[in-house]
Amino acid sequence: MPNRPKATTHDGYTATQLQNYCINKIQNDLGGVAWRNNVGKLRVANRFVPFGKVGSGDVIGFLPPNGRFVSIEIKTKNDRMTAEQTEFLFRVREAGGLAFIAESIADIDGGLDTR
Repeated sequence: MPNRPKATTHDGYTATQLQNYCINKIQNDLGGVAWRNNVGKLRVANRFVPFGKVGSGDVIGFLPPNGRFVSIEIKTKNDRMTAEQTEFLFRVREAGGLAFIAESIADIDGGLDTR
């Protein structure tokens, strides 16, 4: 079976590379705390146990100095926002948090610069 090429962002990074960039920028450059946010279901015995909030961003965390919540949704060239992701983004913004879509390093830098 041939290997499928990895999905990349507009500037050639994989989603994992952009997620790592986000986390490092928030923690090392901005002094906040951030982590990779997983959502899904795990089979335990005879049932599936859900984890994570459907629609929440790929990277979430808190920014100094007041602990502002941040949610970043990473998208590659082939990805599209789901209704749940759009709703979560809207609700975070409505509550005073920082939420945006990142398709490149420039999107991350620009999005975090508006904090």
